[in-house]
Amino acid sequence: MIIALASPRIADSVDEGLGKVDRMLSEAAAQQAQIVCFPEAYIPGLRGMDFDVPAFDKNEQARVLHTVSQLCRQHKIATVLGTELLTEKGRHIAAVVIDAAGDIKGYQTKNQLDPSEDRSYVPGSTREIFEIDGLRFGIAICHEGFRYPETVRWAAMRGARVVFHPHCTGSDKTGIKLTKWGAAESPYYEKAMMCRSLENTIFFASSNYAFRYQESATCLINPVGECQAYLAYGTEGVLVQSVDVDAATGLLASRFEPTRYPETPPRTGHTYESNVTTPTIGRYVELAPAFRLYDPQSPVVAAGLISAMESLDARLKVEHIGSSSVPGCGGKGYIDLLVTYPEGELEAAKQVLATLGFQHQSNRDPFPESRPMRIAGVAHNGTVYPIHAHVVCASAQEVDDLLLFRNRLRSDESLVRGYEAEKKRILSEGVVDGVDYAERKGTFVQGVLGSRSAELSAGVSTTDPVSVGPSLNSNFSGL
Repeated sequence: MIIALASPRIADSVDEGLGKVDRMLSEAAAQQAQIVCFPEAYIPGLRGMDFDVPAFDKNEQARVLHTVSQLCRQHKIATVLGTELLTEKGRHIAAVVIDAAGDIKGYQTKNQLDPSEDRSYVPGSTREIFEIDGLRFGIAICHEGFRYPETVRWAAMRGARVVFHPHCTGSDKTGIKLTKWGAAESPYYEKAMMCRSLENTIFFASSNYAFRYQESATCLINPVGECQAYLAYGTEGVLVQSVDVDAATGLLASRFEPTRYPETPPRTGHTYESNVTTPTIGRYVELAPAFRLYDPQSPVVAAGLISAMESLDARLKVEHIGSSSVPGCGGKGYIDLLVTYPEGELEAAKQVLATLGFQHQSNRDPFPESRPMRIAGVAHNGTVYPIHAHVVCASAQEVDDLLLFRNRLRSDESLVRGYEAEKKRILSEGVVDGVDYAERKGTFVQGVLGSRSAELSAGVSTTDPVSVGPSLNSNFSGL
């Protein structure tokens, strides 16, 4: 995949800005780039800086979007255009994504404003994931990527290989001219870029204005936190680079486990409010057999259930497993939890689930009571999520196998895509029974575990220390 980062000088008018967009789209397309990112609010310009910003109303907004859509279609290239978005809430800093056919794919607003921007803009409230030519990406705008790493991790946890970072730092009037990328004496911005890529194992693609006194470069940071390339400070131009999407595994982002950071009980005289919502557990609802896209609310539901279970009995350790635990992995729409208990405490684990309102299986061929599965339905944001709680002794080899399979998927995008293709193939053949569906997937699952076993036997270095043991139970419908 070839991407481009544009670094234009300030435009004195909207039309001058459109002319620069046209020229840079053309230049990037000539070098086979598939998408080009422009700086923060480039058209019409970022308010509150030391340069004038031309008038920009809804008519101008419509004209800019129409013109840039035509330019994308003309040059056959997609873009992330930094602009303003005028809504009933007010004026937003935003980035609009337009594909090579000239179709608008969506917007990402700046949701975390710099304090100095409060007088000119209103914050947004939603985050988006985009996909162009198979590249899955997110957008964090300026201050968000520098000061709020959560905005980047949000995208990485949902399968983004690249996070584009339109930003604006520097001045045409005053400042220090930088000469060395990432220098210790330079502003912190470029060090923050390194952190965003390194802490998530993704590419961080940052685009700045070509100020005379830039405080950070237009640059591409690779998944190990190294600057792959940058444009010389103060130079107007387009940085075109090939990105190895397979290297952007998102591994470190996928290993983040919010449930390992529970809120501590309040001390006397202190108020306390948990950020994990206690779930409302109801009757299990079986979904019609179909392939469903990844739902980013699934981890939220899982976190609430994990907190509820572990708060009732601290001896239990609960993990979110299965497709819904893998950012970007589609499946049948079930949330699977692995509930592990110490030797001899099976009945205690069953009692916790019963207390919460979990039910026994009622389908054919249920799991045995020596290794039970309990089911429930949890309502969240207007959707009822079917829950499978697998109760397994902590010392059982199955625990290692279930976690291994999840972790392999989290660290290998190609494996996720292959697994999705296998599920779609099985469903396309008319398989509707949950047990039959799980058994048909067994070959793929065992292939993943088998390849891991071969790697370990051969001494191949990997990132996951879990050992491989016996095969997974063929009835495990959530994987």
